[in-house]
Amino acid sequence: MKSKKILFWLPLIFLVYPLSVFLKSFELTYSISSKAIIHPAEEWSLLRSENGTLINSLKDYRYNSIKEYSITEFQRGDHAKFFILPGILEKEYLQKGDTVGMMISQYEKTNIIELQGELLTQKKLLEVYKSGEKPENLEIANEQKVLASQELEIQERITERTRALYERGYISVEEYEISQNEFNIKKQNYLIAESTYNALSSGAKKEEIEYIETNIRSLESRLEHLQNLINNFTIICPIDGKLIKDQRVIIGYDAILKVADISKFVLLIPIDPYNISNLFIGQKVLFDDPSGKNSYSSEIVSIDNSVQQSLDGKQRIFVTAVTSALPENHRVYPNMMVDVTIESEAISLFNYISRLINEIYNN
Repeated sequence: MKSKKILFWLPLIFLVYPLSVFLKSFELTYSISSKAIIHPAEEWSLLRSENGTLINSLKDYRYNSIKEYSITEFQRGDHAKFFILPGILEKEYLQKGDTVGMMISQYEKTNIIELQGELLTQKKLLEVYKSGEKPENLEIANEQKVLASQELEIQERITERTRALYERGYISVEEYEISQNEFNIKKQNYLIAESTYNALSSGAKKEEIEYIETNIRSLESRLEHLQNLINNFTIICPIDGKLIKDQRVIIGYDAILKVADISKFVLLIPIDPYNISNLFIGQKVLFDDPSGKNSYSSEIVSIDNSVQQSLDGKQRIFVTAVTSALPENHRVYPNMMVDVTIESEAISLFNYISRLINEIYNN
């Protein structure tokens, strides 16, 4: 009985064993197919929110990260204005450092004028205190103070009327700004005259001189900070890139302009988790443009270490690939979807069949 069982299994063993050895030694090429979204290497966006805030952001798609981000908010009631420089929107490319647009804030301009006037007042007062001299007749200083007060009062009434006309739309913002600036000048002239008269009347003390010097340093510091803020109102392009014409609507924002660095492109590729073991950094990823006539190559630069749920309900791991510089006549564009093929190393027929069964089962 035992001899019969041995005679039955012995031929099967001699048949199956060579077959398994053959399957493991026979190698085939295995590739992974998927779709990818193409992004520029970097993209700079300038947006305006519904409340007028300007948002300035620079995104690096290779790392899916915002490299730079800033917002510019204006004070409530501020008469602010933003404009793109003439000819910018007609350009095809922008260079790093190009001035794109300007913001003008009446609130900040007024603050600068007031600080400059106050600084001038303090410096004049310090000069009078340190001179130790008094005019023979204090009436000269008093007359200057009275005259400055009268001029300020007249200009204040003019500015109030101008404001009312501006709010009703009868005059331009420029005319209102001129009147407001004139009022600020008259106000500073009065403060200088008043301070000079008081200083000449009372004489100077060491503590008063030190106090004025401290005020001057504080005003200079505030003025420098405010001037830096005004300088930031000049919008500068942070990258070399192509001006992107994008018709997409971003809810809650208006796109002012976008610039994309297309010296290289980034491919974002969703991959089934069971295929991750077949991927490695530096692996080739091939894709065609929509015409199917031109093929391009890229390399995997990163593989995500987390799983995401796709719209079809399946789990995916995203792989990032980057192209080298493409020919000038390429037909590859940001946000384009393409079919990609990831070339894998040669595998045995046995492993190929196992992966094929796995792919059929998971799809």
